[in-house]
Amino acid sequence: MGEFKLLVASVVVARRALPLAWHAMRKGEFSERTKSRNHAEEQIIEFLRDALAGHDWVLVADRGFARADLFKKLTKWGFAT
Repeated sequence: MGEFKLLVASVVVARRALPLAWHAMRKGEFSERTKSRNHAEEQIIEFLRDALAGHDWVLVADRGFARADLFKKLTKWGFAT
C-alpha cells in the first residue's frame, strides 16, 4: 500500500476472509507502542489470543513469521507449535 505496511489477521467464513484485526504503519516508522514490524505482529497475535480465549483456532502465517524468538514466545503464550 504505497508507503504503508498493512498487517491483517482474518478468519475464514464460508470461503471468505473476514478481517478481525489489523495494524497499519509507515515503512520504517515505528513508535514507542510499536517498536518494529515484529512487535506489531506479536501485538496482533496477543490480541487474537485474548479475543478468542476459550475457542479453538489455528494461526496460519507465511514465511515472514519464521523467527525462532517468535516460536519461543508462542510456546510461552500457550500455543502448541
